[in-house]
Amino acid sequence: MSEYSLVERPILDWLCGEEPATYETRRSGLVGGLGWTYRDETAMAAYGRPLEDPLVERILVEKLKAINEDVETDAQAMMAVAALRKAMMHPDKLTANRQTLELLRDGAKLQLTPGADATTVRFIEFDPEKQDINDFTATNQYRIQG
Repeated sequence: MSEYSLVERPILDWLCGEEPATYETRRSGLVGGLGWTYRDETAMAAYGRPLEDPLVERILVEKLKAINEDVETDAQAMMAVAALRKAMMHPDKLTANRQTLELLRDGAKLQLTPGADATTVRFIEFDPEKQDINDFTATNQYRIQG
């Protein structure tokens, strides 16, 4: 009996679908599951995420541009990432959790172009017809330092 077989594997199966041998880094060939993508430690390392950063910025920036037609550049996407980081780093953890959840649920009101009206930048695509745009990653032993 191990933590992997009793806890991690059943959750990964539930999120990503059952794969008899090993998980793949894409959804194809998986049976069932909620459509999450499994990425092992090697796949996660390819994104160059510093251990002290809980966000995988490369995936987040790419998906912000895919979900939001008004977000055209990496710099504009980084404005939304900065808003998310600010919420996550609030000194009061309850406030940090609340503000982060609100951003994930409702999006961030940002002025993407100087002089333009503020636009709501969404972090998650909730439209059932477009939910394949999202990238929900499942991994085990996701390490964060600090």
